[in-house]
Amino acid sequence: NVLVDKAFVYYKLNKIKESVDICSSVLKQNKSDVRVLNILGLCYFVKKNYKQAESIFLNGLDIDPNSIPLLNSLGRLYHGSRDSEKAEKIFLKALTIQPGAYQTINNIAGYYLEEGKYEKAIKYYKKAIELNPKNAIITNNIAKAYISLNNIDLAEYFCAEALKINKNNDE
Repeated sequence: NVLVDKAFVYYKLNKIKESVDICSSVLKQNKSDVRVLNILGLCYFVKKNYKQAESIFLNGLDIDPNSIPLLNSLGRLYHGSRDSEKAEKIFLKALTIQPGAYQTINNIAGYYLEEGKYEKAIKYYKKAIELNPKNAIITNNIAKAYISLNNIDLAEYFCAEALKINKNNDE
């Protein structure tokens, strides 16, 4: 567990080689550790080695088809590589498995925002804000969606709310 945590910290610090090395070492002992497979896949995603990342995520999902972190990572990969249909399918699958998963709700809201489906984005962001009401980023993203819909009054309201939560919000 300590090594897995260390690999994740290295990934978050963008020390990808160190994270990959630890993941590879751990996987020699346990090839079916889906947490490690997810971190390893994320490392390859950051390196823009999308085929390798996809292969690792899919391998992990063969082991645990209901892994929310793996589904979120794969959905983000598909969305990042502009395979929108697959991305939406993966995010919706994750939501059927765990409807209250905050990260999944936030991911699909972001997906819809970037795809120009602003009403859907707002719907999911509002669900996410119910789960995490003090999140300035989500509140600000709701404002972005309202700006895109040309609803300036609601956009201003949510911008002000985001600033109440975090005065240093540079968004």
